[in-house]
Amino acid sequence: MLRWKSIALRVQRILSIAILAALLLAISCDRDCPTAPPQPEDKGYNFYVLLRGAGQLGDQNSVYIFNTKQMAFVDSIPRDVLNSAYDYTDIEVAADERFLILSTSSFGPYHMTIINLITRQTVFERHGEIADVEVSPNGQFIAIQGIIPHLYLDAITFDTVTTDSGAGGGGAWDSTGNIFYSVRRRGGLSYIRRFDLTTKLALPE
Repeated sequence: MLRWKSIALRVQRILSIAILAALLLAISCDRDCPTAPPQPEDKGYNFYVLLRGAGQLGDQNSVYIFNTKQMAFVDSIPRDVLNSAYDYTDIEVAADERFLILSTSSFGPYHMTIINLITRQTVFERHGEIADVEVSPNGQFIAIQGIIPHLYLDAITFDTVTTDSGAGGGGAWDSTGNIFYSVRRRGGLSYIRRFDLTTKLALPE
């Protein structure tokens, strides 16, 4: 009987030591082990809506901002900021929402306006040419088509990076944001024009 009591006491001591070791390990891990960063807050996405006529939301040529989390219009850019003397038909927004581009790609008088979305100030304008605008997904370039040659602007400074005299219409960027595709017709046939902004050269059609 005494022998069993002795064994039980030993087992109890071993269990106590094991529990104590586990507690010390847990405390040490809480202090030293890296913890996962908190998940970023889901703020939703903003959609920019160009209102071309007077209606339920307001006056002609205003821009309204719709947030997907709040499921409501959360802001607007009034017509006086947009230089609404022009009948804008196209709207483009940089992926990081640094700027917004409005252009008259369908009706004259032709005009393009770039507005800084933080300051709400016009930072670049181009007048007198059809301007169908596409912003590259990497945020580096702006393609202005609808005119020949195509113009490519730096999306930070808005300086002209290069031009492409062989471009066509209906263009779009590839997923890298470095190659611009457009459709060019010659001799009754359609060709896909590819222009590489990293080398400023056309690729094989």
